[in-house]
Amino acid sequence: MKELIGKLSRGILDYSIPVIETSVNAIELSVEAGRKITGSFDVFTGNGFEMKGIVYSTHDGIVITDDQFIGDRCTIRYEVLISSVTAGKFFFRLRFM
Repeated sequence: MKELIGKLSRGILDYSIPVIETSVNAIELSVEAGRKITGSFDVFTGNGFEMKGIVYSTHDGIVITDDQFIGDRCTIRYEVLISSVTAGKFFFRLRFM
């Protein structure tokens, strides 16, 4: 920390951007109506920098239980609750950008 303060006082700023990666590119699940499925995926930096972020879902049936993260490697947990489907199975795909 002392080294960082010294650099900042001399006007030396590090503008490096973390390279964010995920343990999966997409999640595909088949969920029966009225069932709950839990899962997780990892978010990490490929270049060792610390990152901060918020994860959200636009789908009402997907609940992100760990929606905020900070660090160089974090686990995001989610629950899939499909109660509005009346018959058959529900299929969805999550993408990370």
